[in-house]
Amino acid sequence: NPVFYGYGRDEKAMDGVRARAATFLGCKTEEIVLTNCTTEGMNWVASGLGLAAGDHVLTTDQEHPGGRVCWDYVVRKYGVVLDVVAVPPGENDAQAIVDRFAKAITPRTRAFSFSHLLSSTGLRMPVAELSALARAHGCIAVVDGAQAVGGIAVDVKKLGCHVYATSGHKWLLAPKGTGLLYLSEEIGATVDPISLQGGRAAY
Repeated sequence: NPVFYGYGRDEKAMDGVRARAATFLGCKTEEIVLTNCTTEGMNWVASGLGLAAGDHVLTTDQEHPGGRVCWDYVVRKYGVVLDVVAVPPGENDAQAIVDRFAKAITPRTRAFSFSHLLSSTGLRMPVAELSALARAHGCIAVVDGAQAVGGIAVDVKKLGCHVYATSGHKWLLAPKGTGLLYLSEEIGATVDPISLQGGRAAY
């Protein structure tokens, strides 16, 4: 019954889901958007940052394709520069990773984009340290959390990132076509994709 699910009691119930998800991630309901997957959330962020030719985005060579394609798009479409930091297989030195990020920052770096847990190796990235580094340089910290939420405890406020995208169908054991996107209230309209022009509520 699509009318029941789309316009009946479940219309409001979806924002109840949103509120529970926000509590689970340690943020306010207004900071959570329901998506279809991590990739969709990442796409919205990359398209909504308003990046221009010559702006730089800093990422790693171990990103999942779902979290990488959005940046490849803005490179091709708008002339953004993607700077890639190596995280060799077997790497477990958090400070070395942070140091490599620090060395790769340019005056035009606008965002860091990195995974919470690398899908390639399982490495837990130093999210809090990288987010602090991004903040210190006036950059937005964007985290691909597809492999983390439900597998490990995630508190986005403690991590200090500005953006956190994740999927429901992995460690949360939810159906395909479910995802969450955290957009910190402090960044305001810095991330302003067309898909969210109607607001962040479920409907």
